[in-house]
Amino acid sequence: MKPPESYKILNEAAVWYSILNSDKTTTHDQEQWAQWLNQDPDHRAAWQQVESITDSLSSLRSFDTPNELGISQQLINANHFDIAANKTKTTRRSIVKGLASLPFIAGAWQAHEMGLINEWTLPYRSDFSNSQRKAINYQMADGTRITLAIKSGIKWSHSPSESHITLLAGDLAIQQAASSVPATIMMKNHAIKLQHTHLVIRQSPDIHSQDNTTSVAVINGSADICRHNDKASLVLDTGQKVLCSRTAFSSIQEVSPIDLAWTNNILQATNMTLEHWASVINQHHSSYVNCHPSIKQLLVMGSFPLDNTPLALSMLQNVLPVQIRHLTPLWTLIEPVA
Repeated sequence: MKPPESYKILNEAAVWYSILNSDKTTTHDQEQWAQWLNQDPDHRAAWQQVESITDSLSSLRSFDTPNELGISQQLINANHFDIAANKTKTTRRSIVKGLASLPFIAGAWQAHEMGLINEWTLPYRSDFSNSQRKAINYQMADGTRITLAIKSGIKWSHSPSESHITLLAGDLAIQQAASSVPATIMMKNHAIKLQHTHLVIRQSPDIHSQDNTTSVAVINGSADICRHNDKASLVLDTGQKVLCSRTAFSSIQEVSPIDLAWTNNILQATNMTLEHWASVINQHHSSYVNCHPSIKQLLVMGSFPLDNTPLALSMLQNVLPVQIRHLTPLWTLIEPVA
């Protein structure tokens, strides 16, 4: 099928799904749906896709309650931190032991140790993680403030002389307190040393790729970045940003509001395609947002709240000639204005 035709049939399937799941559905509705379903193999394929998407989203909604998979978000003093760390390590040891008893999953765990991060087990392998649909903050024992993006996790160890952070997955912002000790942030390809610094780390979507790119932006203070493979290093000062790959540093750039926007749960769009915009919103929303093929290349500009999808969709209609249609509680369509 051509994309517009495919979209039309998918739209029809979603409408039928909404009708049949309504408490007002009738026998006539069921007969009409059966007739539509049997008209064309494409109808059956679209119906299966709607069921698959809706069932998947329904199961995911059970994890929308904050911290069902992660560690409680709270202000952590020294005693709380020790208890939380010990509990996390105990849980992790128990899970690893259980996984190792199964040959298949043990192989998957070995793959993880080689760098293949498993999103589902991330909360169990992290000291701090984010399984919510928005950025969250942690206040550490030494006063350091850490912000984790969605699907992000870190290991944290702290001594009177140094803090050590391993970024297992996702994005991280760290704002060290004036009294904090020096810290080292370890990533797959780089290590960053800092003290009394506020910086933001953003990783490319495919963090397992050998050529993945990491953005390091220093909001305030300085940071010393070192590559693992050749020990090449670079020092960044306040207001400077660099893109780091496994083998190279980009030229130094200026920090922009976009680098910090996500820490406040804001999507700062600058000439972003609508298709890309919808994909970002989807990561922060408990339902599925899809856009019509004819408008997916429209360019979006502006600031949108990532923790309030209805408001973001409403704002989108103010900047683009689009309309929003909610086919089901779990499915939203962005379409051209009729």
